[in-house]
Amino acid sequence: MPTFPSSPCARVGSSKTVKNSILKTPFESNYLQVRRTSTRKRLMFDLKFDIITEAEFVILETFFNSYVGTIFDYFYPVDSVTYQVTFQNDQLVFNHTDKGYGNTSIILEGI
Repeated sequence: MPTFPSSPCARVGSSKTVKNSILKTPFESNYLQVRRTSTRKRLMFDLKFDIITEAEFVILETFFNSYVGTIFDYFYPVDSVTYQVTFQNDQLVFNHTDKGYGNTSIILEGI
């Protein structure tokens, strides 16, 4: 299985989110019934890439174009675990900030 590139590195502001699906049902007597809709949680990785070169963006763009819509491995360096993920979005935007430099962000969704 392909692995998400380890270079360039995502910045410190990147995040991992755990999403549990719940269903809330309000009643006329002002009570609220809450239950989970599934027993499985979903993971989301919001990766921020500040101040990367155009060459580093090409690495991310090549991987994105090759594996969008498929499952691949992502090594999360904070907890040293490899997760199976896919791209949440179908586009990758490179914002130019200076000559030859820019930033981008990628959201990965756990499978």
